[in-house]
Amino acid sequence: MDCASRRRTSPQFFAVVSHGEITDHFKVLTPFGRSYTIKYAHLPHVVLEGSELMIIMPDVQVLITGRCLHVIEQHIAACGLRWVKASPSGKDDGQSDVFIDEIQVKGSIHELIGSLKHDEE
Repeated sequence: MDCASRRRTSPQFFAVVSHGEITDHFKVLTPFGRSYTIKYAHLPHVVLEGSELMIIMPDVQVLITGRCLHVIEQHIAACGLRWVKASPSGKDDGQSDVFIDEIQVKGSIHELIGSLKHDEE
């Protein structure tokens, strides 16, 4: 069964804007309770390679792994993605049109977050 013919069922791994609407940012939600707001204007590179979608910026890099990620990439290209998150169970039942196995966020932004937290203490 191809990606377009799958029915979307719970859980939902992403949300998009309403038809004809665009937004200036989207959120990456991690399973650890942290969310990252990414402005579309700051996206120099989005690379889709098989089951990996890479969002590459100077201070943060996001690696999304899963199935049918071209759907997410198309919504990013159209400035229409609202948020994205990984499956809490990590198990793909094959019923949803897109499956997100894992999201990894890396980069110098983590050093800045750490220094902000230390400044508060």
